[in-house]
Amino acid sequence: MGGRTKHKRYRNGDQIHISVTKDFADTATEFFKFCREHRYNPSEVMRGAIADWLDKQKEMQRLFKEAQMEKGDMLDRVIESYERSVLYEE
Repeated sequence: MGGRTKHKRYRNGDQIHISVTKDFADTATEFFKFCREHRYNPSEVMRGAIADWLDKQKEMQRLFKEAQMEKGDMLDRVIESYERSVLYEE
């Protein structure tokens, strides 16, 4: 195995399938009806929604990591200040 994680690499024209669960059946029916009535391409709508969702998730992860780094920096400053005041009695 060598520690490699296998992920499918999608190519142009590949099909992606989703399962319609009990709680999603009405939404799926309404979605495809709406697309048909208003001449939307359902695949294009789903690709756009997936791309938007992924962008938002990546941004949230980036912001979380930045907040964690800032939290660490702030904690370092508090510790330094405490050490100066206690150890060096400023």
